[in-house]
Amino acid sequence: MTRLFFVAGLLSISAAVAPASVIFSTDGTATPGFFPSNGTSNTSAVFHAFQFMVGAGNGGVLDQMAVAGQSTTAFTETFEILSDNAGVLGSLLDTIPIAVTGDGVSRLYSASPASSLTLVGGTTYWLEATSPSGSDAFFWPEANPIVNTSEFSSASGTFPGQPSAAFALLSAPANSGVPEPATWLLSLSGFLSLVLFQARRSRRRTPRPL
Repeated sequence: MTRLFFVAGLLSISAAVAPASVIFSTDGTATPGFFPSNGTSNTSAVFHAFQFMVGAGNGGVLDQMAVAGQSTTAFTETFEILSDNAGVLGSLLDTIPIAVTGDGVSRLYSASPASSLTLVGGTTYWLEATSPSGSDAFFWPEANPIVNTSEFSSASGTFPGQPSAAFALLSAPANSGVPEPATWLLSLSGFLSLVLFQARRSRRRTPRPL
């Protein structure tokens, strides 16, 4: 019974750790699919930005972004979260720097934002990719399956209904993983009970001197 109590405490601690949840994703998952050969490149002269809406009830504090991309040069690509201003890019809300591997292979990259940003459910935002110089081009693959609900904006204008590039925005776990005091008390009491139980068993087995 004591051991069962101890195990229950450990399970309570484990239950306090929840996986990250998806705020927005082009395919609804934390690791969005993409077409490695389909997409667009951007440099400092031409940017690419995609408009997206956070679903009602899916808002949260932005903890991580996953984005598909490739480059033939190693550099740091900067992604920006912006507000929506009547269908065009609004004010800058946060930045997410990503170190890109310059091997020309399409893969998912992930990084955390520079500051704490809460994305509100039912609200429209923009995700923009910017490169530091004209020689550093980031190839941003299209989502698989293709999502034709995004506004696409470049240096030459804004174009509605374009295929979205693959990305996902994730929130931190609902519980930080730090158990509540009651959970710690449950586990600690079970542990102490197990120690006392073992100590009593040891005393009983110790032979008495003649």
